[in-house]
Amino acid sequence: MAKIDLKNATIRLWDGTLGTLLVECVAALSDITWTAVNKHMGSRLISIAYDGSGTDASFAIAVTGTAIAVTLKTTGSTVDTTAAELVAAIALDSDASALVTGVEEGVGSGILETKVAANLSQGNSITITIGEGTLSYSEKTPREFVKNRGNLDTVRNADQEPMDVSFDFIWDFITAESGGTATVEEVLRKTGEAAAWITTATDTCQPYCVGLEIVNAPECTTVDDEYTMIEEFYQENLDHDAKEGSVACSGRANKTVANHYRVA
Repeated sequence: MAKIDLKNATIRLWDGTLGTLLVECVAALSDITWTAVNKHMGSRLISIAYDGSGTDASFAIAVTGTAIAVTLKTTGSTVDTTAAELVAAIALDSDASALVTGVEEGVGSGILETKVAANLSQGNSITITIGEGTLSYSEKTPREFVKNRGNLDTVRNADQEPMDVSFDFIWDFITAESGGTATVEEVLRKTGEAAAWITTATDTCQPYCVGLEIVNAPECTTVDDEYTMIEEFYQENLDHDAKEGSVACSGRANKTVANHYRVA
């Protein structure tokens, strides 16, 4: 069981729009939705730009840090690059494909145009006030031990098990005022001011779930922040203590392990 000291950490809940960007062009079938390969709050620093201003320009992709700059192919001053061509090219570029994947509208036959650099979305997110509580999660690797005539013999992997996750948070109000910031409970239940939140599950027919993130930002500026991500958290229990103004939340994540990233 991993126990995290949360005194200097930031805890956030986020939805499925984190790390996404829809780039729309005038031509039909030219829109592309870009999604971060690794979703964390640091993925909002990823940007993408299209440059179609050149004359007889060759197609090119340049990646500088988390900035992706695309030079569109032109004949004279007319852009020739389609959405489908760009998505395919990004997938083949080792640096760009490490940052994003693209999905074009329909067949992606529309011609692209110049677009200034835009960052991926930080999506819907709220920060959790933990107080004196803790957050814990359990990563399981089940094994099956097979005996031969009563003696230990073969070991093999057993069925995967979801992660157990629990955390305590401080509550001022269970529901938010109309037009206000969603409360933790509204986010966990997709109600009230969080009714429009998007599930983080890949299969949108599954029950609603959220992403959970712990950001450990050391005071030393020479050390990169560390992000711990639990991507598909399903809350199952909310135990309220009105006197203490706290809620103990527990549930499971449809993942076997948490993901960890270091971001400057």
